[in-house]
Amino acid sequence: MPRRLLARFRGRGGNGRGDGPLPPLALTPELVAAAIEVFGQGERSDNAIEADMLALAGHPLTARRLVDVIPEAFGLVLVAHIPGCAGMEMAQTFSARSADGEWREIPCEREPLFALAAAAAMRMYHDGPRDRFRAIATRASIVNAVSQALDQVDSLEGASMAGPAFNGIPAELYSA
Repeated sequence: MPRRLLARFRGRGGNGRGDGPLPPLALTPELVAAAIEVFGQGERSDNAIEADMLALAGHPLTARRLVDVIPEAFGLVLVAHIPGCAGMEMAQTFSARSADGEWREIPCEREPLFALAAAAAMRMYHDGPRDRFRAIATRASIVNAVSQALDQVDSLEGASMAGPAFNGIPAELYSA
């Protein structure tokens, strides 16, 4: 299941709010690696992480993507390795709000950060450091949802997982 997860992730003008052009979707592996280091520095407040991501990324929307998407990608990798989740249908989409206030479902492969972060998460899960992996993955809403479900049942086989909702990322970023 973890390899299928990675395979699924491979694969403009204004942002609709009138506050300037959108940054490019493409991010470098070096930027993603640096962002992962920001998360992995132990117990840190959300405000400290967000400030460091903004300093690293240089654009508020790129920083928001790093803060929101990286933990969810790590969470998906963690969930794919939980025995009680074997046979569960993994999320293939995420949601983002459009300028008109409507939530839009977007395929995960439209967000290139998912693939970069999931590949890094797979390496970290298998090669370590595990404490850094855990610190990032446990920030994911997906991990929280699966944990709550497994508190009620022994197995999630046959269940479907909904993707995360990213409130601070405009759906227009992913428009063709």
